[in-house]
Amino acid sequence: MKSIPLVRANMISPYINFLERLGSPVEKWLEEARLSSFILEQPETLIPRHLGFSFLEKAASREGLENLGLLVGQQTSLNKLGNFGRLICQSLTLYDALNTLQKIFPLNASGVVYWLEVEPGFKPEERTQERSWLCMQHIGSMSVRCPYTSQFTFTQMLYLLSLVAGEEWRPEEVCLQTRQTKAVKQSKIFGNSKLQTGVGFTGIPFPTHFLSLPLLKTRVREESDDRIAWQNLQSSAPPDNLPDSLERALVSLLREGYPDINTAAEISGMSVRTLQRRLNEQGLTYSRVVEKARFSQAIVWLQDPTTQIVDIAVELGYSAHPHFTRAFKRWTGVSPAQFRRLVRENPDFATSKFPK
Repeated sequence: MKSIPLVRANMISPYINFLERLGSPVEKWLEEARLSSFILEQPETLIPRHLGFSFLEKAASREGLENLGLLVGQQTSLNKLGNFGRLICQSLTLYDALNTLQKIFPLNASGVVYWLEVEPGFKPEERTQERSWLCMQHIGSMSVRCPYTSQFTFTQMLYLLSLVAGEEWRPEEVCLQTRQTKAVKQSKIFGNSKLQTGVGFTGIPFPTHFLSLPLLKTRVREESDDRIAWQNLQSSAPPDNLPDSLERALVSLLREGYPDINTAAEISGMSVRTLQRRLNEQGLTYSRVVEKARFSQAIVWLQDPTTQIVDIAVELGYSAHPHFTRAFKRWTGVSPAQFRRLVRENPDFATSKFPK
């Protein structure tokens, strides 16, 4: 069954940080794109890719930045992209890093494919060395309308390759999945690379012997426990089925109140009737999925003692605090305050029954 493409908030956090430095009304634009700034305070949270793309398009248009992805990418180190980026940068060699990239990116975002392709003897008459391609493709119709993600992906590919080739290295060619403006094509970051846009994938070729070279560890400033990072990614990976991915997607819509089923259908890429039929095949109704989304997120936020219960009620879309309390009692038999007290008195219960 088709799932909804989701991406971790840390993949758009660099854009938000960049825009905030410009003085842009980021919170307003997030709300217009139906994204909650409260959720984005948790960088590993999954959000609908569809809404993330809408935010980027809105921000780029309002600021007149056709090269938004390039600007943000040039100021973002790969190891700053949460557990995903740090795990890649802690690899031993480029080959190890690319293998890790292919394994863990599905845990970081859905609807995206990375692959490594070896191109032997691309100019056999000149007997040049083999070269390989690092490639990425966003899947889905929305992907072809958001050029900034292709730009950003290119900068991160370039960053990773620079860990073995040096900061000044540039590829002979660059392919960008989406079409780009003339101003973007003339950007200095591409150097003398032959640039092709709107080709359906983003990719960079490099000499195959780079694969065996060690990564420059001096570029990695943050160390983390690999085992814990892997566990965190795996335990919160984007679901591969419609009901669970829809539940995750709805979290970002809750603040507006009860999520409209038309919006849910739009995010799902299907009609309302088809969405209802697909859920019914799983023994679910749309209202039940909304309730599960509210419950799951309430459990996460209640485990954070710094988050006020009244704020949780607002973020879950309840018009009044007592409405949230009544709903929570219906789910668990206790009030939110009582649940929080139980968690405080018995942390093992919370982590085993309701992992964050």
